[in-house]
Amino acid sequence: GTAGTNDQAGSNIGVQEPIQPVPPISEPAQQLQSLTISGKVPLERYTELFNYFITPFAMNGNRIEIEISFKIHSTSGSQLDASKGIVKNAKEAAGQLGLGVKEE
Repeated sequence: GTAGTNDQAGSNIGVQEPIQPVPPISEPAQQLQSLTISGKVPLERYTELFNYFITPFAMNGNRIEIEISFKIHSTSGSQLDASKGIVKNAKEAAGQLGLGVKEE
């Protein structure tokens, strides 16, 4: 039917001659004083912070200043109890690292 004709038309895209890369000389380098990345990252992707931001720049000799903010929420399955060890440990570690703690 007509669907097959549309698929064939789409398959012709990309058969053109390869585009030659523009020599980098044409654009002057942009010198940055700093680069700040901020926002929220899903917990399951936190390791990407090291892969893309911390490790490559540290290995390149750049100085990295890390500002962090964790907001840990109670859930129906796991309430936050200020008297429990996990919370006490987090607060103690925050104090040792010079981090602020805000309880709600």
